[in-house]
Amino acid sequence: MQNRRDFLKSLTAAASMVGMAGAPKFSFAQEAGQKTFIKVFMRGGADGLHLFPLVGDPFYYQYRPDIAIPPPSNDINSAIDLGDPMRGMNPNLEMLMEIWDAGNMMVAPATSFDPNNRSHFDCQRWIGTGARNSRVRERRALL
Repeated sequence: MQNRRDFLKSLTAAASMVGMAGAPKFSFAQEAGQKTFIKVFMRGGADGLHLFPLVGDPFYYQYRPDIAIPPPSNDINSAIDLGDPMRGMNPNLEMLMEIWDAGNMMVAPATSFDPNNRSHFDCQRWIGTGARNSRVRERRALL
């Protein structure tokens, strides 16, 4: 079984290969010449604040005193400067900088959808599939 750390290593290796070899075609119904959107949704401890820390926000350091990534500096363990005074990149993601610098990467932290739903399972399905309908649930109820 692959752990989260090994998965992140293989993900960053694959991302750097994309930068060298061009984007692989994982999407469906794509026409030639169009851009490809690859969504990586990770459940668990690798949250957006750890991967792309809010280095310009004092509350980040106040509420995460033991796990906060230091602001950009010459230290190897500090956040990577993205040119944004508020947000940096985790130094373990340095392999992604080539893609970032080329303008082929976007970070969308704390994204959500409206209206909110009180069902944890519906929300997980919507985020995982991009579908905002209840037909899947209705079909299951009929079976």
